[in-house]
Amino acid sequence: MSDNGPGIPAEHIPHLFDRFYRVDRARAHLEENAPPYEAQSVGSGLGLSIVQWVAQAHGGDVSVQSENRRRLCSLKCGCLR
Repeated sequence: MSDNGPGIPAEHIPHLFDRFYRVDRARAHLEENAPPYEAQSVGSGLGLSIVQWVAQAHGGDVSVQSENRRRLCSLKCGCLR
């Protein structure tokens, strides 16, 4: 799949599948100006790590490329051979 979003800086690509990793460090904090009892974390940084784990558990793999405002995500499933 691909999109034409803002892209991902090259230095972040090797870390995208690390647990708890987020490209946008601003999203790693709690929502601003929310009372403590309502504050919620915005994302956990686990999504792509889980996708990679599931793909590899089934003999597949997942990868991401980002060039010129275009992201390309590739998922190969070994279970569909």
